[in-house]
Amino acid sequence: MLVPVSGALESASAQGVNGSVRDLSAVQDLDVRHGRLSLRAGEIAVDEKLARDAGVRIGGRLRLRLPDGTKAAPVVVATYGRGLGLSQLTLGRDDLATHVTSAFDTKLWTRGGTRSGLAPLGTVRDRDGWSAARSLDRESTPGPTP
Repeated sequence: MLVPVSGALESASAQGVNGSVRDLSAVQDLDVRHGRLSLRAGEIAVDEKLARDAGVRIGGRLRLRLPDGTKAAPVVVATYGRGLGLSQLTLGRDDLATHVTSAFDTKLWTRGGTRSGLAPLGTVRDRDGWSAARSLDRESTPGPTP
């Protein structure tokens, strides 16, 4: 997604979450610093640093561009501290689903279950395995050419 920062649009990572806030809290600790996390339509939680850089506060609207270029201005309901480790923007899946290039989810976070029971859903990783895979992805992704 694109977020206005200092007069320019900057790319920000986002996650569209299905389920409840309680479900999300069972698999991710966003470290909510201000406000109250919500996944209701038209609301968004923002990484604390990104919110500061974009000049938005709790109750304000974050004017952004969704992945397909659609303009949106959801109400900021919470800021959190772990945006760089997870996603910088968190909103309900339905607010994001019709604005992405693929209707298929790229990650499914769950708590409980067995590897064999979850295997039909894709590659199953525990928390440490997921972190290691992200680190490997970052190392193997080529940077910009000079």
